[in-house]
Amino acid sequence: MCWFIVDPETGEHEQHIETANQVQEGKVYAPNGFFDGFFDAAWAFEWFLASHPRPPFEDLVAFVVDGHIPASLHDRIGPELDRHHRAIRDYWEYLDSSPDGYREFIGRPMRREEKYWLVEHWLRRLAVGSEQFYAGKAVEREEWLVNWRAREKDDWRGDCWGRLRIFSDGTADAWCPGLGLMGYDTEEDARRELGASGHSTWEELNEGLFHGRVPPPSDSLREQTRQQLNAMSEPFRYRKEY
Repeated sequence: MCWFIVDPETGEHEQHIETANQVQEGKVYAPNGFFDGFFDAAWAFEWFLASHPRPPFEDLVAFVVDGHIPASLHDRIGPELDRHHRAIRDYWEYLDSSPDGYREFIGRPMRREEKYWLVEHWLRRLAVGSEQFYAGKAVEREEWLVNWRAREKDDWRGDCWGRLRIFSDGTADAWCPGLGLMGYDTEEDARRELGASGHSTWEELNEGLFHGRVPPPSDSLREQTRQQLNAMSEPFRYRKEY
């Protein structure tokens, strides 16, 4: 783990430090690779929130950074929040007391602003739910992409299709089985996500991998997937790139 001096106003990493001898009184510090340790707790909380109306950013800060459970979160979600609250609290305690943590390297416990700037970008992303993301948008274009991994012997599995939608403001969303519904600022970002999951256009797949020797999935299978998707309330996650 390496450390950075952080601008307390902007969160910008100003200077990399390698030894505790470089620590300066009054400065704000953040360890690099923070989410490597926080990943499990962050992922569980993010996936949990995906099915709920999104709390305001300020309430997420209070929950994650300050350790409070605001009434808005408790009233909307209830006691299920408790285990996520404990997991996040436990991580802050670990980061303070671990052998390469704040007390050992910086010589003191974490400050509130250090917690804030470690998670601020993540929390701003979490604060965007489906209500905020889709407000005022109209679908301009829809594409259905095929997952090459869903080909078995001489037939296609029912989970072979993924959907890409581009909206009137240039944003996009991506959906495929196992991924859920995810919103992006650009078509490129959404298409990249689907590509990482093995999805591409049938034309690209047929020419590049199958060399014209494999029939495409049936239109009826795609329509069945569309109907199932329209009937479901898929958990939504926003994926803002920084």
